[in-house]
Amino acid sequence: MPPEGRVVSEEKWLAWCDLARVDRLSEVRLDVVTYPRPKTYMDMLSPGGIAFSPDSRYLAATSRGSLVCIDLETSRTWPLAPSDERVTSFVWSGPEEIRYVAPEDNRRFFAHRIHERPEERETLFGNVGPAVGYGGPRQPSESWSPKGRFALFVNSLEGNAIQLLDMRTCTVRAYAHTQAWGFEVAWRKDESAVFFIGLVRDSSAGRADSRTVGQALLLQAPAWNSVDDTPFVEQLRRSMTVHVGAAGLPVFHLLRLEPQWTEDGEYLLLNSSNMGGYLIKPDPWKMNPCGQFLFPSLGYVWDRKTHDPSTMGPPTISFFPADGWIQVLAGNLAYAYNYNDLKIAQLADWHVYENDLVVTPDGRTAVWVDLDGRVRTPPIDLSTAKGLKELESHGEPSRKEP
Repeated sequence: MPPEGRVVSEEKWLAWCDLARVDRLSEVRLDVVTYPRPKTYMDMLSPGGIAFSPDSRYLAATSRGSLVCIDLETSRTWPLAPSDERVTSFVWSGPEEIRYVAPEDNRRFFAHRIHERPEERETLFGNVGPAVGYGGPRQPSESWSPKGRFALFVNSLEGNAIQLLDMRTCTVRAYAHTQAWGFEVAWRKDESAVFFIGLVRDSSAGRADSRTVGQALLLQAPAWNSVDDTPFVEQLRRSMTVHVGAAGLPVFHLLRLEPQWTEDGEYLLLNSSNMGGYLIKPDPWKMNPCGQFLFPSLGYVWDRKTHDPSTMGPPTISFFPADGWIQVLAGNLAYAYNYNDLKIAQLADWHVYENDLVVTPDGRTAVWVDLDGRVRTPPIDLSTAKGLKELESHGEPSRKEP
């Protein structure tokens, strides 16, 4: 121990493997931090954003705001942005091109070919002010469309206006102003629509740490006009509450709003800490609290009036890469639910935590890490129910209205 006291050191490693050889891990050390004194959890290295290039040859990752690229064949690592700039978000726009926003206090949009020096980047759009929102990889200050053509963001230099930037024409379109404490965004897979939801303080809940939905915005191509959201927002306010911790940060194991689109682009997925998962049909808005109605099918008895969310919340839902299917997490068990055929099946007898289980883009393999740190890759075949265990369906949860 040095004379000045304890030193806390933390390393951040990134590992990957081929699904055919999960016993062979490749890894690189992304970062190491040494603290002169013990730090809280929030002071440690953030998980960072991670994204494969379209051809899966490269991996881009952030650590403490620095953006780096890893060649998965050689494990070579190099910086993509200047070391003194904090990158707030990024997206791959081609096999060897990336777009990103930096620095955090004076944001600009850049395009960069990964084999060129960071200083050789191209500026796509000028200053839009300091970052707004939660920040961090899960709730970035800007939201890129899947192929990197568009970006939705809040411009803090123009009264926190919600703006849509088209990278092809470098033109921006402004919408409503927002006073949201935080916001989250979901893009359709084909970039034909984007959904924005903002959270505000909820004084009516009687708790200083409560948030509710204060704003929702749906934009649809080709005109990118906004859809009237007033009745929908009022419905969300009655249904959803977000409880946050003492430090003002969301308690994410209770709720991740994280809106997502279903694979077919028909529904939005949204979660509430007091009602569980919702399937939402936009334009006209129609909300379906499928999490609440799925509870009996999963063998649970739940009374939301007396339920203690600190133990186990209602079922939450997330994206599943197959038309008509979504993933459901209840307790520590994962399920697949078909909202068209009203069938639900347990993926396996696995105890998983939120975001610990992912499904490959073709929907045929589940990937998760067990308690021993081993990567598991059990097969899934929704057409023949291989690897699935069907459960009894109670009622018609996807057709019930709140």
